[in-house]
Amino acid sequence: MATKTGAVLLCQPTGTGKTVTFSRVLRNRYELGDGRQMVLAPRREIVFQTADKVAGFLIEPGIVMAGYTYRPGKAVQVASVDTLRSWVKRGKIKLDSGTMLVVDEAHRSMSKTYLWLIEAAKDGGADVLGPTATPIRADGVGLYPTYEHMVTELTMVDAIRNGWLVKPEYRIPFVPDLSGIKIKGGDFSEEDLDRILNQKVLVGDIVDNWIKYASGKPTLVFASGVKHSMAIAEEFKRVGLNFVHIDGDTAGHVRNDAIKALRAHKIDGITNCGVYTEGADIVNISCIVDAGPTKSIGKDIQKKGRGSRPVFASGFDLDDVQGRLAAIAASEKPSFLILDHAGNFYRHGRFDRNVPWELCAGKEIIEKDKEKREKARASFTCSECHKVFAGQLYCPYCGTKIELRGKMKDYLEAELVSLTQKQMAEIDDVITTMDKQRFYLEALGWVLDKKKKVGYAARVFQAKFGEWPDNDWYMMEPLVPSVETKNYIRHRLIHHAKSRQ
Repeated sequence: MATKTGAVLLCQPTGTGKTVTFSRVLRNRYELGDGRQMVLAPRREIVFQTADKVAGFLIEPGIVMAGYTYRPGKAVQVASVDTLRSWVKRGKIKLDSGTMLVVDEAHRSMSKTYLWLIEAAKDGGADVLGPTATPIRADGVGLYPTYEHMVTELTMVDAIRNGWLVKPEYRIPFVPDLSGIKIKGGDFSEEDLDRILNQKVLVGDIVDNWIKYASGKPTLVFASGVKHSMAIAEEFKRVGLNFVHIDGDTAGHVRNDAIKALRAHKIDGITNCGVYTEGADIVNISCIVDAGPTKSIGKDIQKKGRGSRPVFASGFDLDDVQGRLAAIAASEKPSFLILDHAGNFYRHGRFDRNVPWELCAGKEIIEKDKEKREKARASFTCSECHKVFAGQLYCPYCGTKIELRGKMKDYLEAELVSLTQKQMAEIDDVITTMDKQRFYLEALGWVLDKKKKVGYAARVFQAKFGEWPDNDWYMMEPLVPSVETKNYIRHRLIHHAKSRQ
């Protein structure tokens, strides 16, 4: 581990046990008598979930959170972010030499509260470890220089191939005709790609398609907003299916009851917007309904990852790859289904692929367009007592039931369809080639503006993608470099300068 001037980012595919990994690290430090351990969790539910996992490797950890008695003698503490920041500022807890701060869901690290805690830990000489499946923020901001090192030992493809995750099956809005889109020589049509990649409405009726393809599968629905989530739950209830809506204002015990009911197959599914994008460990989820368009590849991967955890059949050796694969095949969940009504498959590609994550400053190329955070709260005015409230469907003041639940989004009448492996590969090729070509031409624009040798643009491209640009691209007009491309080149220059030192 680096101290003071460095922190380590642990990039591990969602569903492969990041909590287990860092718990093993904490266990090793505990056995060596190597100081104190502090685990930072983003939400109340994840505090308890993390504490349970850590307890499997250590003695019971302490809880640092409002409403709980602080037990300073515990070797490991699991803390909520707001409480820990308050206590560190007041001097009740010190993040000093000998302490390890584990920042769970480290893609949150660029927010003000997280940054303050990480910098306090590094200034105090503490080690910092940041586990995450997606080492970028939803708005595309990179995690360098907050983290100076990144470890990526396990890839998504390897995790599925070796039986640590189950493979996805897709039902998507339509199969595009890519035969007329040329991807060499720069003469492919941006307009055609926009038509394919940027659908403005949802495709297919959510309830009808779920009944046809996913009936009986424990399901998690991601809506485009809080009221949209409520409306989807109501649409399911109208046909006799039991779906429960959850949002950020839902009481903790209601959330916990919903998760327990889904695990026990007592309800058909949960609808939400942003609540279960990360950290939700419900292994029997067999279907993800994606009804929330997003330009954030990080958010897209986190959503799909809720369904990727395996349910093993009994009687096999966990260390045996073939045993794991056989146990998955014999289980109730040999794969998981993605019903993509939002067209996110066309924006980001399939879930079961390797993303070439990089540790860089600024915004990632793959996060070009800033995702607006959904901050809507489902507020209601009671028709009887006229009080305003949020987070539940019964007035907390007089008990009146609220009838208005929200509005379903417009959708195109369509049936979701399957893709062949060949069609998936064609779509991946178009998306990847488009991104690569744009990056090279922007790098070329930067090189010409800075009056550097043209060959430097090709070297930057090779450093990023591990290959050289297509020969036809050398004769194309350069593009004005985006902020993301400038930041990447700047990162390469800094890296080169440091390596020379």
